Amino acid sequence: MLFVRLGAAAAAAAIAALAHARRKASTSRQVYDVIVVGGGVLGVWSAVEAAKQNASVALLDQYDAGHGKGSSHGDGRIYRFAYAEDLYVDMMDLALERWRDLDEGGDILSKTGGVSLYSGAESDTSYASHGAYEGLRDLYARRGLAHETWTADELSEKFPQFAAADGNTTALFQPDFGVLFAT
Repeated sequence: MLFVRLGAAAAAAAIAALAHARRKASTSRQVYDVIVVGGGVLGVWSAVEAAKQNASVALLDQYDAGHGKGSSHGDGRIYRFAYAEDLYVDMMDLALERWRDLDEGGDILSKTGGVSLYSGAESDTSYASHGAYEGLRDLYARRGLAHETWTADELSEKFPQFAAADGNTTALFQPDFGVLFAT
């Protein structure tokens, strides 16, 4: 490779010169109302929302569509209501409304239900982003979200793959969790 032989400073100068030559050679100039940098979940939604407002939009990403290098890649994403703050539940409501608008054929969203597990130990911070068990249960009740509390034995009955090691595990089931198929 040519740049390996040139050294770091010379390689940087050569790359800058090539980039300048490409920009100068470009005769087509498109003007956009909105340019979104990053084609991940937030970038795509930002571009979609801007386009709905009749803006001309350019969505830029450093990789090809469907790459596996971002935080959002693969066939699906979970969605859930297991958040400690009402604001995130409000955002999930809005996002799901928009996804349902796009899901004309019924093949984008699949409601599966979901379980948050709590060990009962004071040091259990594995679900700190969801809030403590009592806080999440109270949020579900306050927001009118269906939910069930299960003991470790009830959890194992319903989902044998979740055999709790001790009898202290509490499961909080919420039927509105699901999967969004991204590809």
